[in-house]
Amino acid sequence: MYSPQLILLIDHMNIDFSRYDFQSILHDWLSNTLVTIGLPKICDLKIRAYGGWNINGVESPLRFDASKFYQTHCPALYQIGDNYFRLSFEFAETLFFHKYVDLHSEIMPFQNTVVERRAPDRIVKNRVDCFEPNCELRKVKRWLKNRKACTNPLCPLTFSDMFYRQEQKQVDVHLALDFITAIKYMTSCLNICILSNDLDIVPALVFASIENPGNKLITVGRTKSGVQYCDDYLNRNNTVILYF
Repeated sequence: MYSPQLILLIDHMNIDFSRYDFQSILHDWLSNTLVTIGLPKICDLKIRAYGGWNINGVESPLRFDASKFYQTHCPALYQIGDNYFRLSFEFAETLFFHKYVDLHSEIMPFQNTVVERRAPDRIVKNRVDCFEPNCELRKVKRWLKNRKACTNPLCPLTFSDMFYRQEQKQVDVHLALDFITAIKYMTSCLNICILSNDLDIVPALVFASIENPGNKLITVGRTKSGVQYCDDYLNRNNTVILYF
């Protein structure tokens, strides 16, 4: 049964890779792991990327863009000093459990992991008013309320005619389940890193810090600075938090 020594789970759409260099993040994480626990001279590293990869059973444009990104930034072999890391990459489209724990189970690929939202977000107005003579706050409020394409109340187009945003679905729970699977069942794994700024993963991190039978090192990689309420607890329970 295949079990890599290192696992990197990436919440791809949660990280702005136009601002942060992926190979620098990879280097900093692996260097920290070498210092913290030491590693064999040759390690297998599995990288799984999570995101909105599927729309109605068809690969999404986001997946094509991400594929180009990882083909460019994920070499087959990565070296730090005398240590070598054999990288393998995959899109997270099925459960980790299906592919690496129970090889006899039916593989269920996930679909509709990205949806399009065509309505403005629900916004609660701050109670503070603006008293500048040219302020157009009232127009903006009317625009949001009427869901027009612009602030002109007579505009024939709606907001959804002109604007939409893409939102990933099922991804946070999928990542959390794979993370717990790796913690509990992948016996040869030494370090599992989650690269995400999303606090939705915190319950899974807390659970893993308690149910960690192999005493694996857990790493949380973030690109947004600032201490979170859970960090002290995680640091006391075999979890390293890195800011990139």
